Amino acid sequence: MTFADTRVLEPLAAAWKDCRARQGWVRVVHSSTVIDFVLLTGGLLDRLRAHASAQDAWNGRTAAAPGRVPSPV
Repeated sequence: MTFADTRVLEPLAAAWKDCRARQGWVRVVHSSTVIDFVLLTGGLLDRLRAHASAQDAWNGRTAAAPGRVPSPV
């Protein structure tokens, strides 16, 4: 994906809710602070942390790149 705006929030939130209801999870692979900002704006950043690769996502290792938008506390 090369572009994302708030239109991605509804389907991602629905996927997260559906997977959680079935004891599953959703993980997002990306390296963009813009995507982090969109997720932060939509209140999903705490649920959908960035992962640098599919393997990292599978293993639950979040990306820790400099410049990442911090999760709200």
